[in-house]
Amino acid sequence: MYNITASMRYASMANPKASNEEYLFWHKYWNMIRDVVLGEIMIKNRTTHYLPRFEDQTDEEYRAYLQRAIFYNMTARTVNSLTGAVHVRDPIIENLPDSIDLLNVTKDGQSFNAFAKKMTRELITTGRYGILIDAPEEGGDPYFAPYVAEDILDWSFTTIRGRTKVKKVVLREYVSVENNVGTNTIDDFVRVLLLDDTGIYRQRIYPDGDPTSPSYMEITPLRNGEVLRGYRDWE
Repeated sequence: MYNITASMRYASMANPKASNEEYLFWHKYWNMIRDVVLGEIMIKNRTTHYLPRFEDQTDEEYRAYLQRAIFYNMTARTVNSLTGAVHVRDPIIENLPDSIDLLNVTKDGQSFNAFAKKMTRELITTGRYGILIDAPEEGGDPYFAPYVAEDILDWSFTTIRGRTKVKKVVLREYVSVENNVGTNTIDDFVRVLLLDDTGIYRQRIYPDGDPTSPSYMEITPLRNGEVLRGYRDWE
């Protein structure tokens, strides 16, 4: 299944909330790749972005010209073929705790196999895909929280005793909000994963979507009542 939501949502973001140079370089190409994978409908929906009009064409002539155009989608066929080749056999997973349900590994109830195929398709399409292992604040089984390439806004590393560790990751998330007329809108916010100066793993939530804002909520994830330390291997 193609990621139509990602294609429609990110194509209109001419100025994404990101400062990472690698992200900013690839962003425009991710938009193009998603359009191409979705095929002729999306290509024609972009009109002159992919099919420029002739100087003397009227609007009616251009619409007819666009309607006659044919886009043969070899990109989608390649993505489908490569995804199928990777998943020609289901993965074999052993020695998992009984509490892990492979038929329900995400918040929306995806099976592990379905999630793995989606991950493979995204990796083939954009070259990156993020998975955050999270758990409900009130307790419960952990789950996979996926992030497409466009939602991994920034990242940085640090070196501790000659070893490179991820220092910070900035993620964009979305929440459906019901407005005063009873319809839902989609708001975005930013979640920053970081290791503080003592090596403790923390999360910061920026409701306004700006990771430079002084207004945020901080969370310190715990495991069995203890904080998580990114530098434990060297202490």
